Formats: sequence, structure tokens, C-alpha cells
Amino acid sequence: MKRYAVPLAGLRLLTLHASQFTTCLLDNYITLFEVLSKWCSHTNVELKKAAHSALESFLKQVLQIQLWLKASPKELNSNLVPTYLKIVDNVIR
Repeated sequence: MKRYAVPLAGLRLLTLHASQFTTCLLDNYITLFEVLSKWCSHTNVELKKAAHSALESFLKQVLQIQLWLKASPKELNSNLVPTYLKIVDNVIR
């Protein structure tokens, strides 16, 4: 087993199945973004590519959650919108 086999498998799992973790993503989106951002700057090229792919899937899923929450205003998490905008701003920079 290679040194980064386990984190690589976890990143690939998140990339392929982010929609299955909707509740977990919504509860921990700030922490997950910080961790995925750190993996994106890793020195291992294969791990870095997997991290970028996982981050993309994560951001897409958070956006889909946000769109769904706007469709049902009584469940809207008002803190999610500003935090998501900060996430997008950090990704663009």
C-alpha cells in the first residue's frame, strides 16, 4: 500500500459520492472546505489532483443544497449564504 492510498481513496469517494453526504456536508461545510483547501496545496501531484476534484464536487453539492434551501424558505440557513460567498471568493483568489 502506498503512503497516500487512504487519503486518496477518501478524496475519490467524496468526488464520486458527494451527493450521498448532503447532511454531513451541510453540518460541516466550513471545516470540510478548510481541509480540502489544504489537500489542494499538497506536494503529491496525484493527491493534489484528487483534492481539486473533491473540492469541486463539494462546492457543487453545497450550491445544490443552497438552491434547495431557497426553495423551502422555512428551512433556510441564513449563515450559509455569506459563508458560501466567502468560500467562492477564496477559491477564485
